[in-house]
Formats: sequence, C-alpha cells, structure tokens
Amino acid sequence: MWPEFFIACSLGAAFLLCPGYLFLRVFRMARGYAVCAAPLFSTLLFSILGIIYESTGIFADPVSVILIPTALLALISVALLLAAKDTAQGDQADISPRVILLYAAVGLVAGALIFVSQLEGPLSFLESWDEVHHLNGTQAFAESGVFSFFYSSSYTAQEAATIAPVEAGGFYPSGWQVVCALVVQAVRVPASLAINAVNYIYSSLVFPLGMALFLALLFENDKKLLIVGSLVSVSFVAFPWLLICWGPIFPNLAAFCGVPAACAFFLRSYREQSILKAIRDLALFLLGLLGIMFLQPNGIFVVAVMIGSFLIQEALQGCLQERIGFASKDHVRDALVLTFLLAVLWFAVNRMPSLRGLVEFNWESYQSPARALINFTILGYVDGFFTESAAQPVLAILLVYGIARALQKKSHVWLFQSYLFWGAALVLSTSTEGPLKHLLAGFWYTDHCRLASAAAISAIPLATIGVGDLLQRLAAVFGNRLPKGRERLAGAAAAVLYVAVIFFPNFHIPGIAEVRTGFGQLCSAIAFNYRAEGGMLDTDELAFLEEVAEIVPEGAIVANNPLDGSVFAYGAYDIHILYRFVSGYESSERESSRIIRSSLDELLSDDAVREATDDLRVEYVLLLNVDSPSSGYINYVMGDGTADWAGLYGITDETPGFILVLEEGDMRLYKLDEAA
Repeated sequence: MWPEFFIACSLGAAFLLCPGYLFLRVFRMARGYAVCAAPLFSTLLFSILGIIYESTGIFADPVSVILIPTALLALISVALLLAAKDTAQGDQADISPRVILLYAAVGLVAGALIFVSQLEGPLSFLESWDEVHHLNGTQAFAESGVFSFFYSSSYTAQEAATIAPVEAGGFYPSGWQVVCALVVQAVRVPASLAINAVNYIYSSLVFPLGMALFLALLFENDKKLLIVGSLVSVSFVAFPWLLICWGPIFPNLAAFCGVPAACAFFLRSYREQSILKAIRDLALFLLGLLGIMFLQPNGIFVVAVMIGSFLIQEALQGCLQERIGFASKDHVRDALVLTFLLAVLWFAVNRMPSLRGLVEFNWESYQSPARALINFTILGYVDGFFTESAAQPVLAILLVYGIARALQKKSHVWLFQSYLFWGAALVLSTSTEGPLKHLLAGFWYTDHCRLASAAAISAIPLATIGVGDLLQRLAAVFGNRLPKGRERLAGAAAAVLYVAVIFFPNFHIPGIAEVRTGFGQLCSAIAFNYRAEGGMLDTDELAFLEEVAEIVPEGAIVANNPLDGSVFAYGAYDIHILYRFVSGYESSERESSRIIRSSLDELLSDDAVREATDDLRVEYVLLLNVDSPSSGYINYVMGDGTADWAGLYGITDETPGFILVLEEGDMRLYKLDEAA
C-alpha cells in the first residue's frame, strides 16, 4: 500500500497547509511566513470545528472540516485584497521561497531515510500502551464523524453509549488525532497507515517549516545561517525523531513541532514597531498557543520557557524596559525581579489542583547526577533510559562552540538560558527524586524523553550558530585556494561532510568494537519497534486479521481477549472488537461484559449469557492465541488475559452455539449460532 501511503502524505500536507495559510493571509501575513506557520493554525481550526460540529450534530469529514472552511477563507482573503486601498499595509519582510523549499526538501528527505525507510510496510505500528488509544481512537473519529476532544474514545459515539464494556469517552487533546482521522476518511486507508503518514508530515515538514520561520526571525534572514539551519534542524536525534518511537506520544510530537512557529509570532510582536501589527502578531501568538493546547497542552510550557528566557535577557540588557516605556538604570535588578515574578507564576501554576495528576506523575530516576550531566553534555540525553539511545559527540562539540559564539552576541544569550533550564530539568528528572524535580519537570510528567525533545528544540539555534560560524571561518581559509568560480564547491563539500558525520549509521571495527551512533541507534530502534515479529502480533496473526476483516460484516461486534493482540484490530483493520482497552475492566465494568468475559462458552445453557450477548450485540468471537499466549511488553505487564477472558477460552470447535468460521493454526473465528 505504498502508493496509498504517499497519497496520504500529500493530502495530509495539503490539509495542514492550505486552511492555515489562508487564515493567516486574511490577517495580511506575508506569504512565506503564512506557509511556515500554517499547520499550527490549521490544527486550531480543525479542533474548534470538531467541537462545534459535535454540538450541532454535523458530521465531521474533509468536506465540512477542510473544503468548506478553506473555500470561505479563500473568498474572504480575496475580498480583503480587493478592498484594500493601501497594499503596503501588509508585511514587507518575508522568507524566501527558496529557503522554504530547502527546509521542506531537507526535512522530507531526512524523514524518508530515518523513519519511512525503516518500516516493514506502511501499515506497521507500535505495539505499545498509547498506540492502543491512537489507533482505535483515530478509527472511531473517522467512522463516527465526531472530532470533539471532549468525546475522545476508542469507540464511536454510538458504541460508547451502547456496547462499550466500560464508560468510554472523555477529555483528551485530539488535534493530532483529528488530522489522522481526516486522512483515513479522505484516502480510505487503515488508521495505522494514516498515523504513519501524519507523523512523517509533522516531523519532516511541519517542524522544519516552523523552525525556518523561527530561525529567519532570530537571525534576521541571514541567508548562510538559514541554509545551515536546514540541516541542523533535523540533526538532533532527540527531536523530532525520538518521539516517533518512544511512548508512543504522537500528540506531543505534533505539539512540539508547533513550538518554533509560536515562539516566532511572539518575537514578531515584540519587535514590531507598528502597534496594530504588534497586536495582530500577539493575537496570533495566543491563537498559536491554543493550537498547541489542542495537540498537547504541555507544549505551551516549552514555549513559556523559551519566551521567559528571552524576556529575562531583554530586561537584563534594558531593552524590555525601553520597549514598555519604563525608565530604569538598574537592569540587573529589573531582570532579577522579572525572574522572581516568572518563578512565582511557574510555582503557582505548578501547584494548581487541576494539574496535580500531571505534575506529580513520576518517571523514576535511573542514573547519578554526574552521569546525567555527562549525558546532557554529549547529547545522549536519555542514554541508559531509552535503551536504543546513543550520544552525538560531534554535534555536541558543534553545539558547545555555538554556545560560546552565542554568548558573545548579546541578542542570543537567552537561547543558552533556555537550554540551561532543560539541562537542569533533565538532570533532576533522570538522577533525583523529590519536589524540585516535579517543580521543574512536572509539566512534562517528569518524562525524560519529552524533556530531551524540548532541549533539542532549544539547542538547534545554538548549534546553527556554531556550524555557521565554523563554516564561515573555513571558507575564509580555503576559499582563496580554490579556482575562481568554484567557491561553492567548498560549501557543498562541507555539507556532505557534515551529513556523513552526523547521520553515519552504526558500524563495526573488526577486532576492536561495535560503534553505536546516534542515528544508527535511532534507525535500529524504529525498525525494531515497528516490526511485526516479537510482540503481541506476528505476521501470521496479522494475516489472519486481514481475513477476519473480509469475513466479518461491517460494524459487527466481535468478542475478543485484547491481550492476545486483538486490541489493535479495530484501528488496524476496522474489526469492531468488543474490548479495545488492555486494562480497567475490574473497576467500572458493565455486568453484561463481566458475564461475557467469564461465561461466554455457556451461551446455550445460561440465559444470562444470552441476554449479555444481546445487550452488547456480540455476533462473533475472535481468538488469536489459544495455544500460544502473546509475549509483548504489554503482556509482560498485564499477563496474557486467558484467566480474565476464561469464557472465551472455554469455546472449542465442538462447543454448542458457536460455528467455526475461520481457523489457522491455533487462531479461531467463531460465529454465534442464531438458530441455537
């Protein structure tokens, strides 16, 4: 299904670019800026429309969510353009189309090599905790046309009210899931394919474009630094690539991809001399934060760290006081007061009762403070926690050089300040326990990988400064030694050398050692974690599920043991399995569900069982591991489920009331005998 995958990628990119672009053009945003920031505002639009449509009973799909709003925005944009008497009111500064194409091309190529090429196929998916919700929730959104993040569930809205074994549907940031559901609806592909396509677009297009916007404002459209930034933006293993195979926490991946664009709007507003344009950019910044919130709210705190660092630097240099019209000569005092006020605000938000479950969640420490500091320095941020992690020593050296150069430029000191924050948060999170850890890292669940990703975002501009300055010095040394007209060869050679060193795969030195590189380990992790063998489902079981999907009528409810791997069957194959969670049945389970789990094999001898199957509309029974229990990570934690679903495992080919429909090895599909 690779053709469908690339169609899904193309449509996903169009979905994320077109509405947001036109929305920003309505606000007279320059074309290049509008392209780079468009995905953040498209997500915002999708999420708001999802809530509105759910409350008004409108079916959400590409026509209602994308086509109609995009057409309206296009008409408004054209009307405003025709009505504008002074075209100079629009933005004059902009990003070169060549820069935009460069960032897009570098990102898409990098993503294709790092992520897409490692997949066994476009339908590959991670067999992990969060993927259960991602797959099934995406399919439920696409099927029900309900995109509201107040009703996020692994069941359609109708199923949540009728057949869900436990209470289903509740608040969950679903902006990323909405994009996946739109792709499922538009291309008519499984949710697993749509998820891979959307993750590719976010990591390889949305993030590079957002970083292009951020770096263009940060470096005032310095052409050489922007060219360097296109490579550096995809050079850190920790982001965006780590979150593709860790968790999986794909909504966090999408939210963090929007951080650079949001920061860019704040910088625009702060620097803008026109009051009206400053207000416009500030409003867009706030809307951008709302867009991040719909993806994953903790992304807002990444923006807060970066902006807070920027404001402290501006206060220390007296620029903030001048900007707000506050006369002061004691800049150090002002910066300390601002730092104190921001710290108080941070503490107050951290202590809010509504966020207690977030900030008190604990990922246990696993290394000493000294080791944590070393890992942070060599960019092995989560080495020892994420087993497939490896340091990036060459990039670390370039980053340190960039930090040294940035500290010499007063306007770039805040980048280092924000990076120091992530260093402190990572060291505390990975090597200590206690309240200080939760104060600094609690907004990200004290999750080491989320913190590492945020650190990488702050590190990219610093590394860009280092690489750019180093290349400029090398060009000055070797430029005069090249034949006239061949100066660009030095730049091309430097780019090739950089790519070779930074992205080099793992390699073996005979008789000495096996050398692990950052991207070598990452690619191995993606290939390993997305494989079909060694987890809950193997290739035979996946093939069996494909046959089941062809046999079972659309919408028919299939009783299953989710811990045999069938928990993924709804999202991956649109098989309406009854049990779409791997846990939580003991606390608030419907009585009908409890009866089915314990006594389904007594269908003909127990009226309560028959009533339970009628209540939950069960028509089929699926068993994937009658003789060979699954052995994935979820099984390691939860067991194989054979005892909890004993009523299913009591069914054999001879059990009255069940007709054998399909068998392969120890896998079975039974149909309840309506005539029994």
